[in-house]
Amino acid sequence: MRLLLIPLFLIFEIALSISVANLIGAWPTVIWLILAVVLGINLLRIQGSASMMRAAEDMRHGGQPGQALVDGLFNSFAAILLIVPGFLSDLLALLILIVPLRRLLLQRFMARIVTQAQFQQGFGRSNPFRHGNVYEHQGDTSPAEKPADAPRIDDNRASRTPPKP
Repeated sequence: MRLLLIPLFLIFEIALSISVANLIGAWPTVIWLILAVVLGINLLRIQGSASMMRAAEDMRHGGQPGQALVDGLFNSFAAILLIVPGFLSDLLALLILIVPLRRLLLQRFMARIVTQAQFQQGFGRSNPFRHGNVYEHQGDTSPAEKPADAPRIDDNRASRTPPKP
């Protein structure tokens, strides 16, 4: 179902671009789309290094870099939306770049991640295979039950003299 949204989004983008071009003219539409692509490329280039530097700074001060990385992820997503030609994607990108709205989206995104992690952790407690392999056991093998001719493991192998030929 979600894969169907992508072609619908692209069809809507094309229809909206044609409508805007009819309204304001072809050249202003082309100039807008080119400027949005240039802005998106520069934003993506700048935000990538800036978010990594903020994450490193948070780690140096003993904080968690997650907030800075997710903030950088949202900024990168907005930059990619600017690169995609179309007015609706540009509008979504500009909405993401508004700081209060981005913080609201970040809070909802982080709450969803925490909820999913808690659900998966809860499932992990009841999973009998989470600690590794499970082997079958055919009963107790105490030393009294071992046959007399079973090989013996000697802890002091170095002191043993080799057998004579």
